[in-house]
Amino acid sequence: MKLLILYVLLSASALSKSPDAFAGTWRLNVKKSIFKVKDDTYKAGERTYTLTPDGERVQWTLVDSDGKEVTGEYAVHCVHSECRSDAVRWKQTAPRTVHGELVENGVVTRRYLRTVTPDGRSLTIKFYKSDATTLTSVQVWERR
Repeated sequence: MKLLILYVLLSASALSKSPDAFAGTWRLNVKKSIFKVKDDTYKAGERTYTLTPDGERVQWTLVDSDGKEVTGEYAVHCVHSECRSDAVRWKQTAPRTVHGELVENGVVTRRYLRTVTPDGRSLTIKFYKSDATTLTSVQVWERR
């Protein structure tokens, strides 16, 4: 009986602390990425997803096609599988899959699909124009 209680407690603890597949720091693999438009073309980059008490913080540093360093960050508030801020919103549709939108002044400007491989080593972000059909880039990131 004690073994059964211990198993239940450990299982509950493991479920409550299940890791977010996206959390961590990722480095852009330019050779594996596909850039279809100049605005989405990068020579290097790093992204970090950090869990917060009410959501997640995303920070990035990118080097654009002209060699200029671009940095940014945002924090989202998450309820169940949906996360939102003034600039972005997404819904987690599977443990390693997120469908999202970039928002400016309340208008969706771009859409994206974020996935992590089952082994947790690679993150792919496919960016689309707001129509969700015109692909602008496929960014492949590797866990650092």
